[in-house]
Amino acid sequence: MSACYPLFRLTFHLRDAGACIHTHSIHAVLATLISADTFVVTHLEMIKGIEGHGYRDRLEVPIIENTPHEEELEASMRE
Repeated sequence: MSACYPLFRLTFHLRDAGACIHTHSIHAVLATLISADTFVVTHLEMIKGIEGHGYRDRLEVPIIENTPHEEELEASMRE
């Protein structure tokens, strides 16, 4: 099991999330560097895969600052 699994479960619990996007792609990392606390997208085909969202909808993805250890992220997720 991934060390991040408890954080994914917390995401579903705290935010009533329909999905949890976890990636380390260069594009995702760059998006977090140019965005403040939230990454906002619209008109993306993949948004349709998130329950309650459609292609033209505005999807706001919270950005959580990383830490050296996954268990240290829980406090920032609860904010």
